[in-house]
Parts: sequence; C-alpha cells; structure tokens
Amino acid sequence: MPIIRYFVFVGGLLLALLFAADRYLPAPIETAAAADPDKTIIRISSARSPPEKIVFDTRPRADVPSIVQADVTSEDPQEQVR
Repeated sequence: MPIIRYFVFVGGLLLALLFAADRYLPAPIETAAAADPDKTIIRISSARSPPEKIVFDTRPRADVPSIVQADVTSEDPQEQVR
C-alpha cells in the first residue's frame, strides 16, 4: 500500500502549504467595481453587406437531349491489347 501512503503524505503536505500560504501571504486587494454599461441589448451592425446568395439549380434540364448510345455493331471489333 505504498501508493496510498504516498497520496496521503503528499495531499497532507499540500494542504499544510495552503494553510501556511493563507496565513502568511497578504490578503488580495479588493478592486473597485467599475460602472459597467447596460449590456441587456447589444445590436451589432456591419458596414459591409454580405455577398449574394448562390443558388444551384440541380433540376434536370428539359432542353438537353438525352445521351444516345453509339451503335456498337457497326464498328469492327478490336483485338485485345495487352
């Protein structure tokens, strides 16, 4: 159980250092609260306008003829090339 003894020893030592630091170090100085502006309504506006929206038309076109497959039987068969 040496690992448990190590954690108890180191934890106790750190706790003692915290108490010693609290006892001997000066207390933190209280800073005066600055008058914060009312942040309930914040409106952000830009001097530049955003770019125009790009719309992609993905519908099939009616004026384009469909692809016609070439007549394969009219061509001479090619030999297989390695």
